[in-house]
Amino acid sequence: MAIIMSMIKFKGNNKTFFFISFAASLAVYLKTVCPTVYTGDSAELSLAAVTLGIAHPPGYPLLILIGRIFAEIAFGNQAYLLNILSSMFSAASVGVMALVVRMIVFPAGKRDGIFPMVISSAGALIWGFADALWGTSSGFEVYSLSALLVVLILFFLLKFEENGDFVWLMAGIYLFSLAMTNHLSALAILPAVGYSALKSKLDLKQYGYGAALLFLGLTLYLYLPVRSSQYPIADWNHPAAFSALLEHVTAARYELYLSSSGLPGFFENIVRASGILGRQYPLYLIFGGFAGLIVLFGKRKTAAIILSSIIVFNLLLNALYDIPDMDQYYLPSIIALSIGFIALIKSIFEKLPPSINKYGASIVSILAVVISFMGNLKTNDQSDNTIAYSYGLSILNSLPTGSYLLTVGDNATFPLLYLRYAESVRPDLTVYDRAVTVRRLAEIVYRRTARTNQSPDELCIDLFNSGLENLFIVKEHLLPGVNPFKYHLLDLTSYGLVYKQGKWPLDNAVLNSYELRFNEISAGALDFKGRTMLCNIYLSLGEHLNRGGDNRGAVDNYRKAREEGDKLNNPLVYNALGVFFRRTGWPVLAQKEYEKALAAPHLTNKVKSDILTNLGNMKRDAHRFDEAAKFYRDAIHMNKRNSEARYNLALSDAYINLNARRYHEALKKFQEALAMPDPDPQIYYNLGSIYDRNLNDTSAALVYYRKFIELMPDSPRGKSAVERIKTLEK
Repeated sequence: MAIIMSMIKFKGNNKTFFFISFAASLAVYLKTVCPTVYTGDSAELSLAAVTLGIAHPPGYPLLILIGRIFAEIAFGNQAYLLNILSSMFSAASVGVMALVVRMIVFPAGKRDGIFPMVISSAGALIWGFADALWGTSSGFEVYSLSALLVVLILFFLLKFEENGDFVWLMAGIYLFSLAMTNHLSALAILPAVGYSALKSKLDLKQYGYGAALLFLGLTLYLYLPVRSSQYPIADWNHPAAFSALLEHVTAARYELYLSSSGLPGFFENIVRASGILGRQYPLYLIFGGFAGLIVLFGKRKTAAIILSSIIVFNLLLNALYDIPDMDQYYLPSIIALSIGFIALIKSIFEKLPPSINKYGASIVSILAVVISFMGNLKTNDQSDNTIAYSYGLSILNSLPTGSYLLTVGDNATFPLLYLRYAESVRPDLTVYDRAVTVRRLAEIVYRRTARTNQSPDELCIDLFNSGLENLFIVKEHLLPGVNPFKYHLLDLTSYGLVYKQGKWPLDNAVLNSYELRFNEISAGALDFKGRTMLCNIYLSLGEHLNRGGDNRGAVDNYRKAREEGDKLNNPLVYNALGVFFRRTGWPVLAQKEYEKALAAPHLTNKVKSDILTNLGNMKRDAHRFDEAAKFYRDAIHMNKRNSEARYNLALSDAYINLNARRYHEALKKFQEALAMPDPDPQIYYNLGSIYDRNLNDTSAALVYYRKFIELMPDSPRGKSAVERIKTLEK
């Protein structure tokens, strides 16, 4: 083999090396791409691209504009076309990766021939079949374009290092600026750009050119206020004013996902990153990349420094961020480690006799590609994944003509909005979301209320209370953040996958209107968001069956939901499942989910504090206030900003004092709880009752009874308070 390879004179240029890797990876991506609207942010980004709208912070104007152009010139289902565009971005990054590997691993003058082609293509395809890159190639996402830009910048920096041509560095700086208008993970290559610029010792004029190009790329963000001022369908947070634009571009709303655990949480995220990097290739091949980078320091020092800086800065930035699915945030590190791995293979076989070193290195490199491909194929084949499309279509087609639908959370919101406003499914329906369609939501609410400057959550609640007929709310039981719709406090009737406003007879026929069998979907390859969507579907169906008296059907769906949750093994999911089961009257299941949450990996102090709070709620439900108070104190110790724990601790202490007949202490604790945000109106009744029946203070009792009646006039206790006031006033 080695003799044959040495006899063949292969004069491959950059185009040849690029095309081989690009075509091979693209063929695989097109075979495994999702055929319709994809889960998670993909549906929302597709909506923004098709309608030329505003996506979630920081807006991703580069991706949205490219997506719009591609959707205009191509023919076919737009979601599918945009998914293909992501595949093309990823494949292009694989093609450029072959050029980068060729430049780093082979010295100038020895880059032609079959052997360089095999090694360079293998290194590129190892990257191409990494779990994170392949996963983001299935749907329209920001990460594929971000990966392409990072690899291109790396290529330009290496070209600048080799020939010193100032143009290559300027091209890298401009591409970095454009990359920052797509996704902030591109920040990982900033130290590499800075190192190349400082090492080159440019003159002041050249630095000025670089600064101008950096600014020029960022001006693409001006798309956001310009387009937002035209009120598109997708108008996330309406960033038309400067303050709103600044908040949007800096992604201020996502500050809650910054790690709240201090140094312990930071280092825990570093450990978590090692697990994410380790599962990119089977057999943990990626850790050979670290050894390869060490080898490169002795051969291509500048390249090794650039690659190492990418990894270090990428890890440090991501360690500040706490979200459940962030594999794609580590794509810059995977780029560097893939190069290091292939460099290690070549370096090892260079020490063998010339008659076998090329043969051995080629065989091992190709074997690594095959292992990576086979190991990640099953989890990334989304060719049969229609769950987002089926879920959204089932909800839309089940609603009566002319209905209004309020959504919350990614699971339903994004596919529903895409299908309704991009593909015009059920044009008779009006779908609102508190973030994406906030301006349109405001328009209808402002026609019914004199209030202005309302928050999106307040707009949703006002619309709910506005008296619209056929108003529905999507069931979202796995929302990690705050849900403005506190389902248990609202007047709702289960309607399959949604709630219908008001009290109505249970309509079981809606279950037969759904056009899919969700249990068949679970056999496919679903990512984190796909599984949370499926889990939420099972919870919603189980709740409907439970309310209709079909306990057997409910238990079956709850079992499926718990099985999907176990596949995710995520504390946020377990905690959300516990909250659902507690709310719907299944305390034993709730307890089990909370226990699994405490044992799950990557348990930050903030999440643990939330779980402890929920365990305290379970004890408070059982009137075991002393035990509840202990859980709340532990929760506050883990996260001093846990307002829910503080609120419930005050209530528990109030009941402890009340049971001990320490009435004044109980009053203080109830009033402490009352001073916190969004208190339970029942507290007013409790205060009135203490003043009335225990302290004989009639005037104070009347004040609190009347306040309670004002807030909850139709409740059983409200009617009781009315009768008690009549008695006291006599």
